[in-house]
Amino acid sequence: MRDLGLPGLVVLVESGQQGNWSVAFGKRDLRAPDPLTQNDHFRIGSVTKTVTATAVLTLVDEGRIGLDDPIGRYRPEVPNGDNITIRQLLNMTAGIHPFSSEEELDLRQDGQPQRAWKPEELMAIAYGKPATFPPGTAWEYSNSNYVLLGQLIETVTGNAMQDEITRRVLEPLGMRDTSLQRFDEYEMPKPFAHGYLYGTVTGLDDRAHEEADGRPVTPPPDVLNDRSYDNMSWNPTGGGMYSTPGDLAKLARGVVDGALLRPETQQARMTFVPVAPGSATGYGLGVFSTGALRGHSGDVPGYSTFMWRDPSRDLTFVGYATLSLTRENEVPWQQVLNVLINEFEPGTPPGTTPPGAPDERQQDGP
Repeated sequence: MRDLGLPGLVVLVESGQQGNWSVAFGKRDLRAPDPLTQNDHFRIGSVTKTVTATAVLTLVDEGRIGLDDPIGRYRPEVPNGDNITIRQLLNMTAGIHPFSSEEELDLRQDGQPQRAWKPEELMAIAYGKPATFPPGTAWEYSNSNYVLLGQLIETVTGNAMQDEITRRVLEPLGMRDTSLQRFDEYEMPKPFAHGYLYGTVTGLDDRAHEEADGRPVTPPPDVLNDRSYDNMSWNPTGGGMYSTPGDLAKLARGVVDGALLRPETQQARMTFVPVAPGSATGYGLGVFSTGALRGHSGDVPGYSTFMWRDPSRDLTFVGYATLSLTRENEVPWQQVLNVLINEFEPGTPPGTTPPGAPDERQQDGP
């Protein structure tokens, strides 16, 4: 934690063979003396996608939708929707332009962090750009897919996505401290961990562009900005939920071990497509895979989260840092997870943790 300069860090490890271990470092709020605890709520970023995918898959089990149904059957406004399947939305092969890559959204996040976004506004940004590839021909991480899946849940059930996610996933897994907030809500229930960001969301994008262009990365400002009051409606069913470490451990076990789905649906969830040609990392239906690990991670302004499980060893890693990106341009969750993996597999070389998706480090990570 000191090496990375993290304001706060919480880690939970559950091992069926060696028992459980947890630790919390730092302060809940840098302006107050209260320590960070295991019970504090925090934003989970793209781990939300795992929850959303599970809710969609319960609709598959009920026979209300099919994985290979075209999304245009339910949402006729989707461009080329007759050729994009629900499975392709879930595994990121749909080709719909990622709205979160647009500077318009970054500027709004920095200038109006509590603005309430409607899913239709977000998808209008996505639909206003050409598709990035024909459906099923490539892989690209796109928050647009999962906002659209949230709309699908509402279309099929006639109920709010928040209510359906709670009924279908959170309640069956006993996740009592987890929620997808309504679009006009932005404050998490107390106690909650304050999350921090060097500079601005737009500034993070500038750093990423500089790095990609091979030019020196501009050091971030010294000031840590508190982003824990941001309205997460800018990516609701793609990254908008809050939770606790204990709840995420329940989610990891339930999702990876197949607690809520029929065996054939669980098998479909755990069928992975490579994130790049020849890559050892794959993406299933809302779940990443690398080596023996299955799970998801997330980066949103203020928080860097991981949730991974090795079912062969009954081993679960959960945790978060209250910092989006370090001053050295490192993703906190990846560095922390490397340390944990090395404890169970001594000698594991750095960089063997699941990589972040291309456009997620700035806003919302895998």
